[in-house]
Amino acid sequence: MPKSFQEALKSGKFLITAELDPPKGSDTGEMVRQVEALKDRVDGINLSDNRGGVMRMGALAASRLTREAGGEPILNLACRDKNRLALASEALGAAALGVANILCMTGDHTTHGDHRESKPVYDLDSVQALKMLRGLTAGKDLNGNPLNSTPDLCLGGVVTPAADPWEPQLLKFDKKAEIGLDFFQTQAVFEVERLREFIQYARKYEAKVLIGVRVLTWEEIMLYRDGSLPGVLVPETLIEKFRQAGETEAGRMSLEVAAALVKEIKGQNLGDGVHIMAMGQEHLIPEILSKAGL
Repeated sequence: MPKSFQEALKSGKFLITAELDPPKGSDTGEMVRQVEALKDRVDGINLSDNRGGVMRMGALAASRLTREAGGEPILNLACRDKNRLALASEALGAAALGVANILCMTGDHTTHGDHRESKPVYDLDSVQALKMLRGLTAGKDLNGNPLNSTPDLCLGGVVTPAADPWEPQLLKFDKKAEIGLDFFQTQAVFEVERLREFIQYARKYEAKVLIGVRVLTWEEIMLYRDGSLPGVLVPETLIEKFRQAGETEAGRMSLEVAAALVKEIKGQNLGDGVHIMAMGQEHLIPEILSKAGL
């Protein structure tokens, strides 16, 4: 594996990243074990920022611990919880701690999480926040004030190829890409037809695009309906296949579906890599990669 995610982006190899949730508590033992199991199989490990509006340990602390455990962290920053001051200062702190990779996103609304009474911030949207972060790498804050040093940040954004309608998504993608981002990670993809169109469109930009592959749980399958999983659009035909298979087969089926999708994405050159999201099932990621021939 290249020494850094930035080097991997420039290498031309098929990229692999995986997402971990920081612990809901101060015990980081399980998270560190997950990092140790993944660090030699992936190019980067995303540390989520209160994903789904669920309160967890801060992503910056988890990113630093990931780095200490030998992993290459990608810090997730959500506009939901932080105003422009907090986003900028977190990015500068990350750079000082050796965490150079940042994925900035709007963030799931608090109504999806375990603190629904919490007031979201959304001072900046993801496009505005990414512009601000790119400005930091040019030595200026959002108001044009000079920094005493220039942080070397590798910046990424989120895009949803399965969005319907997708024209607004493409417009937002254009705005982010024109900022000069280094990479994109997509929300979960389950069908390649729309993805094929999107990748053809995205090739006009230099930013690498990693395709999101979600490993569904039986609980998600049983509860799923449009909009019930933020950022996830699952074809009803696939949900029905899972339901017919039943709970005992769902785990194995989810693994096989994910592995087949990873293999198809690589085989058909439908992206520059994959971003695997296996929330609560991170132990399956090495097997998914092996089944996909990676």
